[in-house]
Amino acid sequence: EGLFRVRKTSAGKQIVPANCCGYSAARIVAPNNIFGGPPSYPHCDPYNAALAKTSLAISNGAFDYKGNAVNAASSTRYPIHFKGAWVSRTKVKGFTRITKGSCDTGKMPWTMRTPPP
Repeated sequence: EGLFRVRKTSAGKQIVPANCCGYSAARIVAPNNIFGGPPSYPHCDPYNAALAKTSLAISNGAFDYKGNAVNAASSTRYPIHFKGAWVSRTKVKGFTRITKGSCDTGKMPWTMRTPPP
């Protein structure tokens, strides 16, 4: 599950935290712990991957974040790569990769429906 919204700013369009669905507007949430279908992915964090950064620039209909996520229970930070691109007006495809200690999920592909960038 992932959750974010697109906001138009003076610097261009950005991904920012969403304020819906039981989540506060504090963090952008990257899809994490993707279940079902081959291959299965290791679970480096049992919680949703909340990014440490509160906005991501959108450039040419895409975004690419390499930085940290924050564990919801312990506030521990760990490396994450969250990348995606709009393939239609309302569909974005990408991947999340988490590396936490010796755990490495590899690229976990996902598809989300979202407002256009």
